[in-house]
Amino acid sequence: MSACVAVALAGCAGSAPISVNDAWARTSPSGVTTGAVYMELTARTSDVLQSVTVPAVIADHAEIHEVVPAVDISTLHDNMMDGQSGMSDEELMAHESMDMTEEEVMTHHMMDSSDGSMAMMMQEVAELQLSAQTTVVFEPGGLHVMLVDLAEPLEIGDTFDITLHFANAEDRVVAVEVRDT
Repeated sequence: MSACVAVALAGCAGSAPISVNDAWARTSPSGVTTGAVYMELTARTSDVLQSVTVPAVIADHAEIHEVVPAVDISTLHDNMMDGQSGMSDEELMAHESMDMTEEEVMTHHMMDSSDGSMAMMMQEVAELQLSAQTTVVFEPGGLHVMLVDLAEPLEIGDTFDITLHFANAEDRVVAVEVRDT
């Protein structure tokens, strides 16, 4: 009898509107006030991830972020004034709509000056579209859940819950394991 129940439950888990796999967070050194959560999301039908919440004992709040190519704001501004940004109208609108202070721009820039690679920056994603039967991967250097104002450093072996809020599917509480990689 119990084997039948286990099989039935396993079948039900596969039909969940949103599946979440391999949710993990990186360890955070002492003094660091942010953390990141990674995972894989697959929606059975199209949906929208509207927000993520986290208990206050973990962090003040959570945001959906993505890493994108950075733009030198001063050069962009000068070139925009000359009409020579070299960017499409959509790219210009995206950068103009980024309501970031100079301090936030500096804080969010990530550049590897040793090899001259392209500068990258993080930006908040208001909502994340999830296409039906497509897995969205949250990973280092890409999409991630940013934990803002950590209450305490995240240490290997810790676990905590985050709650994913969707437009159509019910809220989903996800257990997150803290790992090195």
